[in-house]
Amino acid sequence: MTKPRCVYWIKWNAESVPNTMAWDVGVVGASPFWLTNLVNYAGWHNYELQPGRKFTAVRTTIGRRLNSSRSRLHVAVAIGGLVVAADFAIISWMRYPTSIEGRGALAVIALVAQFRLVQGDLSSVGLRLTPTQGWWYWCRVSLFIGLAVGACVAVGLGAWVLSGHDLPVYCTSPRHIGTSFLQMCIFAPVLEETIYRFSLCVPLAVLLGPWRTIAVSGIVFGGLHLVYGNPSPENLVGGFFLAWAFLKSESIVVPVLLHSLGNLCALAAQIGAWYWLGGAG
Repeated sequence: MTKPRCVYWIKWNAESVPNTMAWDVGVVGASPFWLTNLVNYAGWHNYELQPGRKFTAVRTTIGRRLNSSRSRLHVAVAIGGLVVAADFAIISWMRYPTSIEGRGALAVIALVAQFRLVQGDLSSVGLRLTPTQGWWYWCRVSLFIGLAVGACVAVGLGAWVLSGHDLPVYCTSPRHIGTSFLQMCIFAPVLEETIYRFSLCVPLAVLLGPWRTIAVSGIVFGGLHLVYGNPSPENLVGGFFLAWAFLKSESIVVPVLLHSLGNLCALAAQIGAWYWLGGAG
């Protein structure tokens, strides 16, 4: 018989430090001595170790109404898979702006179907304007996500150049700012988050659990960008973060805004590249 691994929680005590939020992180199979040295090295002085609590890495209410009916859960999973497959097909066969109508129809189908399957429980599908943790929390988290995605871009481009390939440079002329802004910062975030987070993550969170849902959603999102012809590593990493943000915040608004902000940074870089190349392209 296998001995169960112990779980220790590093719990941040927010009461003694103003303007901070309480949080905790579960570590499986670690010793108190190892954890104490780790948190001291990291400079976390306001913590306490709490052994024996159950390990739940991401707590979310997303999909909770589907727990009561296996048949509705399976239908929701099937709809999510079909919507994602149809979106891949639309991207393969059509180009912007023609694809907007088809993808918009898919998003509406996903919204209506999932809403009916959860019997009108808006919070169960993340249809709420305010995230559970509040907006200040997500302002801080977005900085970390931006740094992480930026690091992935740097590593990916560095590996590409070191392997002997030319550095890809994407440019957008200032004449096309309006069209590109609509495509990258409005249409893409709203449609893609509806399809790849709302439609896919809601049933998978119940069927697979949060972490495996994040893995599936991120990988599928990375595959979408392969179909786009943009196989950059930040799309895969960004997909993981966006799925996590949806389940953690319990609001579809958070990943939509994060997605839009990320694409806005990409658009600014493309316009800067246009000027850097002297207006070529």
